[in-house]
This record gives sequence, structure tokens and C-alpha cells, in this order.
Amino acid sequence: MFIQTEPTPNPATLKFLPGRTVIASGTANFIEAETAARLSPLAARLFSLPEVTGVFLGADFITVTKDGAGDWYQLKPAILAVIMEHFTAGRPVSPRSTVRWRKRAKKMRTKSFPRSRSC
Repeated sequence: MFIQTEPTPNPATLKFLPGRTVIASGTANFIEAETAARLSPLAARLFSLPEVTGVFLGADFITVTKDGAGDWYQLKPAILAVIMEHFTAGRPVSPRSTVRWRKRAKKMRTKSFPRSRSC
């Protein structure tokens, strides 16, 4: 398996392209390890690496954000190893509940912050 990497405008974020579908539809953004642990085995494994502070999953890519002190020279090979091992083992990126969770979260945001009417 060959995984391409691309820089992003944010020097603390790197894009990984595994050459296969990551998420069939939608996206998932994880900024906390606890949420990742509940919703995405792949994101949880990436958060287990030191200095990882964010994981974003798209249709065919994964972006990983590191803390400011982290060094891509040391962190990038570990991230590549996690992604490669995850996909070659045939593990799921996210359980089916991720889609339901996103719909529930969207519904909660709508209820929590109703639109105000203009006078």
C-alpha cells in the first residue's frame, strides 16, 4: 500500500491519501481523543500517537494535526504506519453509528440555537 502525503496551508496539518475510500459519505472531524475513541477506531489509533491533536476524515483522505512542538520528521512515519496497518488489516474507519451521531448532533444544534426572527 502506498500512501501519498500533501502539505496543507496550515503547517501543523498534513494530508494523507491512502488511495482508497476513507469514508463513503460525509466527513468526520475529531478534536478530542475521547470522541475519536467512541466513533472511529482509525482516529483513536492516530490520537494515541504523541503530539496528535486533531484528525479529519474525508472521502479519500485523512488530515492529521499536530501540536506546535511536534516534528513531522519523527511523527509522519508513525502516522503512515498506523494508517497502513489499519487498512491492510481491514479494520473499519468508523462504525455505522457515526452517521447517526452526526445527524443527532446536527438536530441538537438546531434545537439548542433556534433562529431569531427579525422584527
